[in-house]
Amino acid sequence: MKPSSSGGADCPLPMDFVQACESAWGLELSGVRLQALGQPSETCIRLHPKRALPNSGLEQVPWHPHGRYLKQRPVFTLDPSFHAGAYYVQEASSMVLWSFLQQLPKPEFAIDLAAAPGGKSTLLLDWMNEEGWLLANDPIPNRALALQDNLKKWGYTNVLQSNANPEQLALQLPGQADLVLLDAPCSGEGMFRKDAFARQQWTLNLRESCRVLQHQILPYAVELIKPGGHLIYSTCTFHEAENQGHAALLRGLGLQSVSMQIPEEYGFEALAGNLGWAAYPGQVRGEGFYVSVWRKEGVLDRKLERAAPKESSAGLLEDFLPLDRDWNTIAYKGQYYGVPKPLPACWSSIPRLQLLGVCLGKIDKGRVVPDPHLPFIEGCVAPRLELNTEEALRYLKGLAPEFRAMNAPWIVAEHRGLGLGWLKTAGQRFNNAYPHPWRIRMDLPAPQSEPRLNLIWK
Repeated sequence: MKPSSSGGADCPLPMDFVQACESAWGLELSGVRLQALGQPSETCIRLHPKRALPNSGLEQVPWHPHGRYLKQRPVFTLDPSFHAGAYYVQEASSMVLWSFLQQLPKPEFAIDLAAAPGGKSTLLLDWMNEEGWLLANDPIPNRALALQDNLKKWGYTNVLQSNANPEQLALQLPGQADLVLLDAPCSGEGMFRKDAFARQQWTLNLRESCRVLQHQILPYAVELIKPGGHLIYSTCTFHEAENQGHAALLRGLGLQSVSMQIPEEYGFEALAGNLGWAAYPGQVRGEGFYVSVWRKEGVLDRKLERAAPKESSAGLLEDFLPLDRDWNTIAYKGQYYGVPKPLPACWSSIPRLQLLGVCLGKIDKGRVVPDPHLPFIEGCVAPRLELNTEEALRYLKGLAPEFRAMNAPWIVAEHRGLGLGWLKTAGQRFNNAYPHPWRIRMDLPAPQSEPRLNLIWK
């Protein structure tokens, strides 16, 4: 998982942005909001609900049971628990999605249409709690790879991941999803406190190009939804044309806005006409965010057509799967996958599908090569080697721990009981099988240096 970028509160606001805010909000209100954009942003994390860590000293985000404010921003790279998927670094305002999801029926098949890097997909998976299936998609190849990495580390088994354009998905999967989330590409004004690049790239032309792009994507998102299903539309911008400005388009596509309720003390602003909720720094303890919920006309048929793909023998790879479920193992594009229940019948029509269920790995010239996904799956059946903090960081950098005889070819390296990745036994030593793209590149601090590597966990 990749932490958020550096703060932007010290960079000057673009003058065109200031003038646009004054025109839209008036001098008094824009003064309050623009002043708030000059304050440092909060650092927040969302804890994995199934990977409990001590966090008694952390303040809870009011609208999410697992959201936490940190007192200061640590070097997340130097916390093995971060690499183990014990939490996701996510800004607080966007976690309000959790409050809205509690007011909707759980889907049999949901799609996160622009999902990278994975914050909202992992939140959806927490809410779904292994029920139904989530397709997490991103059309940009390098972002899709980052999305897949984060989905693997989050460790749920009811997830599919693809790298398709929205129009490709709409063509292949029309009317298939009970729920579609579109966290749309936007001008990023809500990230101005958090991300210096968001300020530097902003222009009025960027605003307009984002509005046009959203206008192009939304019909495809609506096409994917079943009659009676729901669309959640969100952005991290203040620009009304990118937010509630799409209401006429959505109504023209047969959607009606849905009334959502959240406590007034959270500080979110309910927009006129039931057109969503907005978060503004200084009014909400978080960054700028917009979200609205829409329902497609018709009666929702919650029955999901399912398919049990032809089973393939994955040999010894199957031995790593948790024992508490019945698994179907599938060979797909050179890899073996474990699926804990029948897939949506449309799974074989998903364009550019890259992950389904649990990636088990491959068998290369008769040799078993387990995938990095498996150590993050709850109940993975494999010998485990507990590493202390210094050992874990060395492992995450690509080094091997001191050998301990364990009479097994593949061993899960873990920290605080949480899986990190694989070790391969080679005679009287271990080989580090942690993926090269995931490895720590920065220099490690000296052992037992002060302050300690991270002071998040007490």
